[in-house]
Amino acid sequence: MTEESSSSKWPNAAPPEGQQTIITISCGNSHLHWATHDIHHKNNNDNNNNNNELFSPTLFWRTPHITDTEMNDPTSTAVMTLSRMLPESIHEYIFGAAAESSNNVTEEMAQDQSQKRAVEKLSVYVVHTNSDQLAKLETLFASIIPSNFVVLDGDDFFKEEQGRYNGMGVDRLATLTGAVYYYGHPALVFDGGTATTYSATNSQGMVLGGGIGPGIQSKLQSMSKDTDALPSISAAEVKERVREAEISGQPLPTFARNTKEAMMVDVFQEFAGKGRHVIERWIEHAYS
Repeated sequence: MTEESSSSKWPNAAPPEGQQTIITISCGNSHLHWATHDIHHKNNNDNNNNNNELFSPTLFWRTPHITDTEMNDPTSTAVMTLSRMLPESIHEYIFGAAAESSNNVTEEMAQDQSQKRAVEKLSVYVVHTNSDQLAKLETLFASIIPSNFVVLDGDDFFKEEQGRYNGMGVDRLATLTGAVYYYGHPALVFDGGTATTYSATNSQGMVLGGGIGPGIQSKLQSMSKDTDALPSISAAEVKERVREAEISGQPLPTFARNTKEAMMVDVFQEFAGKGRHVIERWIEHAYS
């Protein structure tokens, strides 16, 4: 085994001195969201409170979920599966320039390349709402890359005494922390995916809480699934219709003239109305 896996307790799980790059992964319910960050270690005498340069994001990419078929494919290996998920620059960083494609990578390449880095073990930080994908990622990294695989939890972002309630999603806490990091308190974050959420802090830095509901695609799918007459609408159709509205400068009509557009416009109005209501209530509570 080349990987060490642990739940985090910050700052003990911070990257070691001398490490230049870390990988972060967000395991959602539909995709894996990856990023690399360059580390700029600050001088102990640096009194500048601006930490924006400490973990500078350098690359973002998204991949589909890792499937059981990929994990059990007899014609493939774990190293090939991970290799296929990496963009060229990160692929070279992990496996070296000799690894030209996922077909010729080996665990030995990852081992040799790790010895050329200032810090041998790569730090990988994971936020997850999908235990199946987390387990698959742990398996891939454990069998391939010398790494410290750190699973972040709620306390890494907000403590319970700061208003975090037990069971509050670590993904919500992570995005809320990001907003506070750049813009300060109070903060309000809307996040859309399979589910849509909103989370907020007040001016004293206390977590107010938030809400969770079905995402756009979940709402549209439920109408098609739970009725006999309403059609299925793909994510691509929704994106295309929104794109048409953006290009034309004409919003979708409140009184739609076809069934699919009627379904879309109603869902959009629900989100718009909820957004306005949440913002109004947040302003009331943020400074009280």
